[in-house]
Amino acid sequence: MPIITSERVEAKYPGDIDLPNQLWMKVLFANRPHARITHIDTSKALAAPGVVAIFTAKDVPVNEYGLGIFDNPVLCGPDAVADGTLLPRDAQAIVRWIGDKVALIVAETERQAEHARDLIEVTYEDLPAVFDPRDAL
Repeated sequence: MPIITSERVEAKYPGDIDLPNQLWMKVLFANRPHARITHIDTSKALAAPGVVAIFTAKDVPVNEYGLGIFDNPVLCGPDAVADGTLLPRDAQAIVRWIGDKVALIVAETERQAEHARDLIEVTYEDLPAVFDPRDAL
């Protein structure tokens, strides 16, 4: 006969575990559906307490990924290091949807990473966007 106890077991997920000296990363996402990034200013964010590093397109030596063909930038932004297989440098500066990744922020605490993310200034040049599928035909 099985023994039933009143103990409660709770699962621990990787996000629930804090390790000594761990760092936190947050992502700055584009807030435009279709735009060219003309400038990214990370100076205020880099000076914020606890910030360890900030990565933009210029810090990614191979700035492309995809399923089957590498047709998406890892990070969108100007000053990409090199032309990609399918993505010339100019194309890597274009965000294609709200939520495209623009920068990665690494800090000592989650709150510091979030604060630094909010200090990054991105200058966009809006490009035409299609919001109705009938307009795309």
